[in-house]
Amino acid sequence: MNESEFEAFESRLRALRPADASPELRRAIAGQLNAAPVSSRAASGKWIRVSLFFSWAVTGATAALAVALLLREPIRSTDAAPADSDRTPRAEETRLVPVSGEGLLYAAHDEGLVFLGDGVPARRVRYQFLDSIEMRTPSGETRLNLSYPREEIRVVPIHTF
Repeated sequence: MNESEFEAFESRLRALRPADASPELRRAIAGQLNAAPVSSRAASGKWIRVSLFFSWAVTGATAALAVALLLREPIRSTDAAPADSDRTPRAEETRLVPVSGEGLLYAAHDEGLVFLGDGVPARRVRYQFLDSIEMRTPSGETRLNLSYPREEIRVVPIHTF
């Protein structure tokens, strides 16, 4: 395709305009728009609550599984092993000791003005944290990192003078 053919083709493309929608299509779209609910805020809020519940449930199940795997009895092989591996570990060797802990604030939402029972105005604030704890055995062979979400709601009175 040479330059003059390309320019002629381009000018024909520029001249093209979309066709107008048929009256039947316009009526069908208008009918669907009128039948649709005005707002889906309630449905979206319900979905957020359900997804938050499942995210907390999965986090708890993961933590429980990690603890169960850590505390389970080790599998003994049937192969001949040195006499040192046949001994049972002492309680000090299997005990987990907290090494470090951290609370990470990842969201804070001001939920607005509320009134306490005695009529005092207050501000309600929701904080969301991710708490992490690292535990190890004294020998350092086993390490467990546990993270779980936490939520705090604080009501702070507003003092007016």
